[in-house]
Amino acid sequence: MVLSGRSMLCVFVAAVALSAIPTEVTAKVPECKTPEQFAHGFNCTSNGKCILWHGRCNGNYDCDGFDFSDEENCRPEECRVMMIGTPGPAVGTYCKKDKTCNLFIEPCYGKCPPGGHKCNWAGGHETCYEERYRCDGVELCDEGEDEKGCNPEDCKSSTRFCQSDSKCIGKYMQCSDGTCPVGHIPCVTTVGTKECPDFNLRCDGRRICSNGEDEANCTAEECKEGTWFCASAKTCIYPNEKCAGACQTGYTSCGDDSDVCIMNSARCDGNQDCPGEGVDEKDCRPEDCQSHAPYCAYTKSCLPWTEACNGVCHASGAMCPNGPCALNYLHRKDVRCTEKAVCDDGSVDPNCSPKSCKRLKINNAEIYIMRKHFNHRLEYSDVKDLGLLTLYRWCDNPGVCVPIYKKCPDGSCRLEDKPCGGGDNSCYVSKLRCDGHRDCADGADERNCAPEECSKGLHHCADEMVCKAKNVQCADGTCPQGSTACSPGICYSSLQKCNGYANCPDNSDEMGC
Repeated sequence: MVLSGRSMLCVFVAAVALSAIPTEVTAKVPECKTPEQFAHGFNCTSNGKCILWHGRCNGNYDCDGFDFSDEENCRPEECRVMMIGTPGPAVGTYCKKDKTCNLFIEPCYGKCPPGGHKCNWAGGHETCYEERYRCDGVELCDEGEDEKGCNPEDCKSSTRFCQSDSKCIGKYMQCSDGTCPVGHIPCVTTVGTKECPDFNLRCDGRRICSNGEDEANCTAEECKEGTWFCASAKTCIYPNEKCAGACQTGYTSCGDDSDVCIMNSARCDGNQDCPGEGVDEKDCRPEDCQSHAPYCAYTKSCLPWTEACNGVCHASGAMCPNGPCALNYLHRKDVRCTEKAVCDDGSVDPNCSPKSCKRLKINNAEIYIMRKHFNHRLEYSDVKDLGLLTLYRWCDNPGVCVPIYKKCPDGSCRLEDKPCGGGDNSCYVSKLRCDGHRDCADGADERNCAPEECSKGLHHCADEMVCKAKNVQCADGTCPQGSTACSPGICYSSLQKCNGYANCPDNSDEMGC
């Protein structure tokens, strides 16, 4: 067994469960002598370190330093290695000459196990590969021996045979003679690879081939949904592109010097859609204004509701003392009387009242918003029980409505809620305190918990003053009553001991039965 080779190949090794080890094998090797270790372990020669039984003759060094005793003097029946590509425990290959257990990919004094082929890999390291990796379209060997001399019947399902190369390659790659499978187009892609894109991707407005041949000589019938036919160029283009300097019906040009088109409905809507100077918002007429955006005769444009026209706000709004028309939001039912309609100086619409918050009755979208804030742990019945029947609540100071899970501008929460700490502007429902889920960004709702506050299914950790799931250890390694600790950080119930299932990652709950 070669040390340098094993250090590179250890990524392919995984331990086999103890339950898969024959009793007649474990009986022939001395068990661990230290009482705190697991039974059926192996004592390393140098320092008597006790390693788990499945660390013995598994093709991986588990003893400390240069102590290789766990991999020496092995017998064929002890070899057990989880090999790459196998669905479960697989027997490792036995090297009789030095009495070691190897990975399948490790040659034994230059020879591969039955069914293996030898070649150099990763810069000259000898390796063995299985027959199933031959002719799969992926070169494992430095010289590509595993992909040479293939026949059509050798190709795997994800590959196809190239007669010109006697190789199996990816289904959508070109052979060396430039041929592609039926229904595919040979081309050099925009990233420089020789591929065979599907013929159905032709004339879809997106160029795959570097020379654009997949988008050339198209017909109107070939254009895919979401594109339109440009007769002068015989190609299919996206709606925001020009054809011979013109836009398609329903679209407006962003100027003679621009190749961009925008929808007619986007012109004079108060939002700049064209790049540069925004010609789509210039020289507008009152009848051009979209989405009821107010017309400003001074600039001949349609302004957003939040902008003043020559220092005057739209009739539906009011000017904030410091300039912006933030109160222009007042005409919109979805934000009226919310914190979005507050001026920078804190002034609000005097017509708002607690009744203004009740306009948003609970619906599926609002339930989703609340459930998202509470880690999707609220159902509709919980929402009703918690009294969250409207999305907004009233704040006396400064007299606005805010989402029920947010603090008022003065930092207060509902009487039945508690505020999160730090810079978190949220409140959390008292019912969800100490339930093992953080609702506050700083975790304030899960700190300083008392035992009686822990939700059902959790246990109290006195060292941290938190509540954790019953199968999770406290920071000091303790578990709830009736449970036993196992690594890493897991607890298992006494009822799960020796039940035939591995409840611990290290299988300790199934040892010493």
